[in-house]
Amino acid sequence: MVRQIFFVISFMIVFLSPELPMDLESGEWRLNIDVPEFADNLCQPGQTDMYALKLENTGGNKENVTVHTFRKEDGKMHDYGLTMDEQDTLERAEFLNFSPLPVHDRVEDIEVLILWQEEADGRILKQSFTVPLP
Repeated sequence: MVRQIFFVISFMIVFLSPELPMDLESGEWRLNIDVPEFADNLCQPGQTDMYALKLENTGGNKENVTVHTFRKEDGKMHDYGLTMDEQDTLERAEFLNFSPLPVHDRVEDIEVLILWQEEADGRILKQSFTVPLP
C-alpha cells in the first residue's frame, strides 16, 4: 500500500510540475522561461537553479519600461528583488533578456512585474506574471 501511495505521489509530481520552456502571454507581453544555454558552470548543483527569461513586447510601442523580478520567500511578508531593467523605449516585437537568472532551488515561483507608459508623459500601466518554477 505504501508503495502504491509513493508511486501515485511521484507520478503526480512529475506530470503536474511545469515544464520548460514555458510561455506566458497577455495582450501586451509574452514571457518565455527556459534554461540558459550555459547553465552548467554557473551555479552550485543542489542550491541554485538557472533560468533564462525573455520578455517580448507584443503590443504597441512602449515608453519608460521598467521590469522587476522577485522571488517569494516562505514565511515572509515581502519578496526579494532579483533583477531590474529599464528601457526608455521598447518597440513592438522588441524583447528584453534576463539570462542567466539564478534562483535558489527552494523557490517555488517568481514574479515578473512590468511598468510602462504608452506615451512618455502618459499614465503608468502595470502587468504582472507569476511564474511557477519546476
